[in-house]
Amino acid sequence: MFMREALVEAKKAAEKWEVPVGAVLVQHGKIIARGFNLVEQLRDSTAHAEMICIKEASNVLRSWRLAETTLYVTLEPCPMCAGAILQARVDTLVWGAPNKLLGADGSWVRLFPIGEGATASGGTDKPAPPVHPFHPK
Repeated sequence: MFMREALVEAKKAAEKWEVPVGAVLVQHGKIIARGFNLVEQLRDSTAHAEMICIKEASNVLRSWRLAETTLYVTLEPCPMCAGAILQARVDTLVWGAPNKLLGADGSWVRLFPIGEGATASGGTDKPAPPVHPFHPK
C-alpha cells in the first residue's frame, strides 16, 4: 500500500519530466511526508525524492530525528540520500527497484546495514555492509 503511494509521487515527477522517483515516510501506519524528484525544476542536485520527503517529515515532526519511521522509495537510494536516511535515524528503508548506476544498498556500493530478516541484494558475492553506530541491525 505504501509503495503504491510512493509510485503516485514518482508519477508526479514523471509528469514534470523529472527522473520518476517518489518517496513516502510512514510513522505508526500513517504517511507523514511525501516527496518526488525536483532536481530539474529546482535546478538543485540535492532535490531527490528522499531528501524532500525527509525535510517535510522533519518539519511535520519538528525534529530531525525520524525515529520509528519507514521510508518507502521507488528506487534504491544514492549515496547522498543514504547518508541523509542514516543521519535522520529512519528505522527502516523499503525500495522498489535497484539503481545499478548509483545504488547505495548494494547495487553499486553498500552503505546500509542489513536489517533483521533481510538479505544482501544481488547474492553473496557482495561484501558485508558496515555496522553503523545508529543502525546496528
